Amino acid sequence: MKKLLLLALLVLPCSGLFAQQDTSMIGKMIVVELYSGGEQKGTLMADDGREITIMTTDRGKIIIPKYQVKSMRLINGQRKKDEDYIMQNEYGNHYQFFSNAVPYNENEVTLRMPLFAAFIVDIGLTEEFSVSFGSIWFSAYGLTGTYRKALGNDHHLSFSLGAGGMLARFGRNSSYNDLSGMLFKGCYSIGTKEKNFSFGLGYGSTFSGNVNSIVFHTGGLVQLNQKIAMTVEGMMAPKYSAGQGGWALRIRTKKDNCWDLGVHFVLYEEEYVAYSPTGQTYLEKGISGFGFPFVGYMHKF
Repeated sequence: MKKLLLLALLVLPCSGLFAQQDTSMIGKMIVVELYSGGEQKGTLMADDGREITIMTTDRGKIIIPKYQVKSMRLINGQRKKDEDYIMQNEYGNHYQFFSNAVPYNENEVTLRMPLFAAFIVDIGLTEEFSVSFGSIWFSAYGLTGTYRKALGNDHHLSFSLGAGGMLARFGRNSSYNDLSGMLFKGCYSIGTKEKNFSFGLGYGSTFSGNVNSIVFHTGGLVQLNQKIAMTVEGMMAPKYSAGQGGWALRIRTKKDNCWDLGVHFVLYEEEYVAYSPTGQTYLEKGISGFGFPFVGYMHKF
């Protein structure tokens, strides 16, 4: 009887520890080793202490009781060794131009080239903090720091602060301070790298204070199959009746990179000359815009 009691005292604490929730791997690629001898690879979506939910590429969402799980480990750093992991969506943190709040992997480095007119380097310093540096036509620059926080299963929040400007003073009727400024933005995302939706709200201003506005941003991504995902995004600055948006198919290649092929558009407020019934001219404001094919490239190091 004493031996049974001693055994119970030893087993119960271990069982309690095993049943605790582990949220540190939520949203990340893992390998689940089972006591039966098999294993499952996928994105960990939930862990309530009794069972785990993972999203796999071949079987979709599956639920595994914790008592069947021998171990769980991250697959970080094995993109080129694990064929199943190669086909996962590692590029789910970004839309065409903007980023979402889904966590980065630590030490993850991504090169983005939207429209081949800009290049952006994103670096995951930790799982919660990343920095980005970008340039457009080597004439404008931008530096952004982003803090990401997981609110729970598939719910994420991020805050970013960026500053940028022109590398040279040019621009008709504009001072240098009108061509540089800062943007603070908060973003809420729901989902994983394979499927997510985001809404962002920010405020930007030039250093001169002559141009400033609230900025709205929304975007979404869904993995259609192992090689193709679809992204959509839109941005609006209501004060100036200006905005941009578009959609693209994100095609994964075997060389650990991907291409975005789609359409983008730009809207802006424009003044034009109008004529009154009496023949007098006056300035009128209206919304103009244009669309163009979108081609982008991304690569992870």
